[in-house]
Amino acid sequence: SKSGSKEQWKKHAEAIRSEMERTGKSFSVETTSEDGKERIATQQSVEDDGRGTTKKSVTTVHTHTSSGGASPSAISDAGSHQAHQAAIDAHQAAIDAHQAAL
Repeated sequence: SKSGSKEQWKKHAEAIRSEMERTGKSFSVETTSEDGKERIATQQSVEDDGRGTTKKSVTTVHTHTSSGGASPSAISDAGSHQAHQAAIDAHQAAIDAHQAAL
C-alpha cells in the first residue's frame, strides 16, 4: 500500500506510547520492518517557557524502499501535475494510516 503496512504503523504507535510513558514529553522513536524495507521515525519536542506557554512539535517520516518501477524519464513524461498530485495523495494516505494506528 502507498501508506505502509498496518502492522508496521501499529508497531510504531506502540513504540511511541511506550516512549511517552517513559519520558513524559520529548522523544525520538524509529521502527523498522523485519525485512528492513519500511522505516518510520517520529520525533516529538515539547518546550515549556515557564510562563504557561507550551510548544509541541511532532515530525513523522515514513520511508519504504522497493526496486523496479518507472524510470525517472517516464515519471517526468507523465506530467508534473499528475506526479505532484500522486505525492500529495501518498502523503495524505500516510497521515491517515498514522492517525488510524494511534
